[in-house]
Order: sequence, then structure tokens, then C-alpha cells
Amino acid sequence: MAPDADTRAGATRSTGLRYRNTVAHRLADCLVRHGVRDVFGQSLPSMVHLACAERGIRQVAYRTENAGGCMADGYARAGQRVAVVTAQNGPAATLLVPPLAEALKASIPVVALVQDVSRDAADRNAFQELDHRPLFGPCTKWVRQVADGARIEDYVDQAFATAASGRPGPVALLLPADLLIETAAPGTERRAALGASPLDRCVAAPDRIAEAAALLAQAANPLVIAGGGVHLSDASAELAALQELAALPVATTTMGKGAVDETHPLSVGVVGYFMGRRGATRFHRPLVEQADVVLLVGTRTNQNGTDSWSLYPQAARYIHLDIDGGEVGRNYEALRLVGDAKLTLAALTDALGRCDRSRRLAARPALDRRIRDARRAHRAEAAPVLTSDARPIRPERIMAELATLLTPDTIVVAD
Repeated sequence: MAPDADTRAGATRSTGLRYRNTVAHRLADCLVRHGVRDVFGQSLPSMVHLACAERGIRQVAYRTENAGGCMADGYARAGQRVAVVTAQNGPAATLLVPPLAEALKASIPVVALVQDVSRDAADRNAFQELDHRPLFGPCTKWVRQVADGARIEDYVDQAFATAASGRPGPVALLLPADLLIETAAPGTERRAALGASPLDRCVAAPDRIAEAAALLAQAANPLVIAGGGVHLSDASAELAALQELAALPVATTTMGKGAVDETHPLSVGVVGYFMGRRGATRFHRPLVEQADVVLLVGTRTNQNGTDSWSLYPQAARYIHLDIDGGEVGRNYEALRLVGDAKLTLAALTDALGRCDRSRRLAARPALDRRIRDARRAHRAEAAPVLTSDARPIRPERIMAELATLLTPDTIVVAD
């Protein structure tokens, strides 16, 4: 902790009165307005944590910043809210880079509040002084330093809006220590709550939705591949309705695992780079390779999900639904459905309901059998390792035993 910050934090604790209307308190008020109930942090920025405590926001302590960033990431995923994590300036702040980079790649909304040295100490070799802007630039959507306490609400609101809108992701807000103890300017009485994610929802163009519905209704071998965007949009119910209405087989990427009920007769499981020997979806590979119409939902068609871009059929017609227009058609030219997965899947299901689905419904019994037979083939192939008594114990046996204990509400975290 910097000496000046330490002294001021101590004064706050001892008097309880000196700093009651500071920029840090105004920041805490913004967090309350955005629905923040918990902040992951250690000791700095001290004034932020002290002000948050006065406003009823709980501090969840971590040992190191990289752990705190991971905690915030998981909190955001589980709660579909923007998570907040704090960090000390300098080398400590560098530990936030790995979890923020993960959040950026996985589209997880996190706001990082990073202490900066006092403005009058900048470029004077202050304690742990570091230029944080180039540090966080590559691993966030947006990074800014607040130089004027009167604009704290502007910057906090922009941070939350950027984190939760469009394709979600992490942002970093840099807070000079001296700014936080300044007396706050009069507030603007803002009421907007920007902490939910996704913040904004939009629907893809109606004419393209109608075209996509017609393609799926008439396809001989359609396939849906769902990615993590389904979870981010809370669109599982809408995907399940589409699956049932049009008798569509649904596979997922690793990020999309659990986007649909994996025990459903039309659920294929996770496809991608691990469909080799004893892989759970090995015998489903022909379903992917023979697809003539592929609906991609909330997936970036990355290397792992496509088996280095070798798995998906080149001759298929693609429909790509994603909130990020830059991802649509990146690796597979596609009919563009740029919009929120939840609303657009609902609109697509409605459009399919007006189509002739007789071809799809007639194909369902054979498709059910095909998926069921592939599951049986996997279980038979994997049985020797799933029940193996080898020592040391095989990882497949461990996972098989765990599977008997997990419930539909269990959250599994892997490192």
C-alpha cells in the first residue's frame, strides 16, 4: 500500500467522519445503483472498499489478484451480472491480466477497479507506479483513467455499459488514490441500472429469420451447433423449443455444454477437437460431416470447436446467429442473423411454426434411433476404462464415479 493511501485510509477508520462524501462514496453509490452486492478485493483501493462497506456492499477477499479475477469471472457467469474486482497498482495489477484475458475470450462482463498513483506523483517513481493503460489494453474491451472526480458517474456508467452490451467482456477503470478522497461534486441523480447482462437485446432482421426458417424446415440433414453465447443470453429454453418444434439435432461446443438437455433424444453432446477414440461423441461424427444446413448459435467457430476447421462440412449451407456481427461468417460464409440469441431463437421458432415441417417431423424417428445407437456405441467402447480397477486410478473412472453424484444443478469448474 502506498504511504499516502495508508495514512488516509487510517484517518478514515479513526475519525469515521472526515471522508463521508468523497468520490469513492459516489462511486459506491453508482455500484449500488447498478445492483452490485459483492466486490472482490483485497486492500486497495482502500477508499473504495471503505465506501462500499458503508453502502452495504460486501467485500469478498482474495489472496492474489489472479484469484480475485477468476472469482469475479465465475460470479458473472453464474449470476448473469457484471462482476466487480479491485486491484492494487503496479505488479499486483499485472496479476489481473490472465483472468481478464480469459473473460475477454469467453465474453464475460467484469469491471476491474484498479488503483493508480496520486496524480501529483505521476511519473516520479511513486510506489509501484506502472502505466496500466497499455497493460490492460489487449485484455479488455475498454480501459480509462478517471482524472476528474466530477465525472466519476460518467465513467462508471460507461464501464458497466461497455462490459454488458454487445458482446460482453471485461473493462478496466483506473482510479488515482488522491481522486478517491476528494469531496464529491453534486450528483446527477441518475437512475439507470446497468449491471445485468446482457444489457441490451435486439432481434435479427425479420427477412433473414424467415429465410433461415425455410432452410431448416426443408433440410435433409440439419444440425444446430450451440456455443457459449446461448448461456450468456440465457437462451436455453428458446433453443430447446426450437429443437423440439422442428426435430433438430443439437450439438454444442465446450463453451456451450449444457445449453440443451444432454439426455434429450435429439441432443448430440459436445463436438469439436476430441471426437477421437473413446470420445463421447465419436460415433456422432457423421451427423456433423453429413449436415446440409448448419445453424451456428453464439459460437466463434474457433479452433477447438471445429477441430482446427476440419470438422464442419464445406458443402453445407450455414446460418450464423451471434450478437457480434464481426464473428458471423468469420470462418464459414453464412446467412447472417445478428442479434441476441434469446430473442432471435424465439423469433426463429415462431417463423418455423408457420413453415411446413412435415419433412422434419417424418425424419425424427430415424434420427432418434441414430443418436441413440451412437450413444450406445460410445458406452460399449468406453466401458473398459470407465469401470477399470487399474492403479493408479484412470481419469475416466474418476469422472464416471463423479457422474453418479452430480445433479442437474451442480456447477462443475475445471482448471
